[in-house]
Amino acid sequence: MRITRLTAAVIEANYDWTIVRLDAEGGLFGLGEAYVGPGVPSIVRELAPLVVGADATRPEVLVRRLRAHTLYAAPGAVWHAIAGIETACLDLLGKHLNTPVCDLLGGAYRPSVPVYADCHAGEALDSLSPLLLPRQPSWAAGRATEASQTSLKHHGWDKSEAPLPTPEDYRRRGEQMAARGFRTLKFDADIPTPFPSDEYDRGLSRAESEYVA
Repeated sequence: MRITRLTAAVIEANYDWTIVRLDAEGGLFGLGEAYVGPGVPSIVRELAPLVVGADATRPEVLVRRLRAHTLYAAPGAVWHAIAGIETACLDLLGKHLNTPVCDLLGGAYRPSVPVYADCHAGEALDSLSPLLLPRQPSWAAGRATEASQTSLKHHGWDKSEAPLPTPEDYRRRGEQMAARGFRTLKFDADIPTPFPSDEYDRGLSRAESEYVA
């Protein structure tokens, strides 16, 4: 079963999520997702000459070929792109064999996988460009509210100019997620903060540690 086409699309959300699609002979297609990073969609498309025509029933051969041809650019964003292609190929192979992808990887470890709610205390979804700069997604044009953040301190560097969440905000958001059935919650208590970070070592200052505590 030969791959006939490779395409990539971007979903603008909190980050740019790259969705990879592989079409194959017979009309089947597989979908994969590549992790965020500058230039990932372009890298996926750049790899098309190595992917189109490859045997979709041998994903390991394809992955090793992609890694060999990108040796001097690896790992980084190149491996993000390759991972998206690999998962799309596995999805395609699973459809071809009419079997769950987990069975291709050794079988299911558990019948279901619980998910946690990645919470923030604010009302707006913070959206960051591939360079981790605050931005407004194109689909949200004209929908901006006062709750939108203009300078999110995302895992370091600049201090935030956004309103800082209070303990009450965290409590309220936790109750909302619990009411929706989530049993495990995650909060980034250090984002946003009113303090800049050291770009060299990215260590937390005493002021930041005390703020989080």
